[in-house]
Amino acid sequence: MSAAAIIEHVKRRSFAIGANQPILLNDPAHAFYVEQGHLDLFAVEMEDGEPSNRSPFVGRIPAGSIAFGAPPLEPAAEHCSVGFQAIPARAAVVVECDRAGLADAENFDLDVTIWIDDWVFRLSEFVVRGRRAPSRDVRLLEADPDVPCPAASAVSVHHSDVLWVSADRPMRFTGRADLLVEAGALLPLSERNWFELDTDTAVSAIHTP
Repeated sequence: MSAAAIIEHVKRRSFAIGANQPILLNDPAHAFYVEQGHLDLFAVEMEDGEPSNRSPFVGRIPAGSIAFGAPPLEPAAEHCSVGFQAIPARAAVVVECDRAGLADAENFDLDVTIWIDDWVFRLSEFVVRGRRAPSRDVRLLEADPDVPCPAASAVSVHHSDVLWVSADRPMRFTGRADLLVEAGALLPLSERNWFELDTDTAVSAIHTP
């Protein structure tokens, strides 16, 4: 099935939109395909489900790509939750899609995999902006199960690759103690991100299914 056919199959509505009509990406049931123009993605502080302050620029979503909805991130109690807001280019055309439909076996093919990997890659740069990559040994993963990795090491992936990674021991995302990934949890990893390991760990990785 072609990319255009997939979008047509999962389309809820198509609309022209401008910079004065931002899109809040707070609903994981929705995805937004950019048919024309682009979307500029920003992180926003959220209060009572609404944006209260637009903060850093995250990245640009060009025509032919998808922005996925997600619930706001809930940090420590003393801080606001954080979500994403897309600001359209002048005369942009956006297709609102049923995200679950993209995962249907009938629709899920290479185009959908590329859209997901592209989204992960764009967000991954924002996540580590201003942080240094680890100085310790970094193992670049392939799509293999149960790869033994020693304590005090780190894992990442090859250039332009995106893998979904899990482990039999907790891992620290980008080395942060407050971003501890539990054993068995599956998270995407691009070349811009890494996990640091405090103990001998078996790490498994798969491509976007």
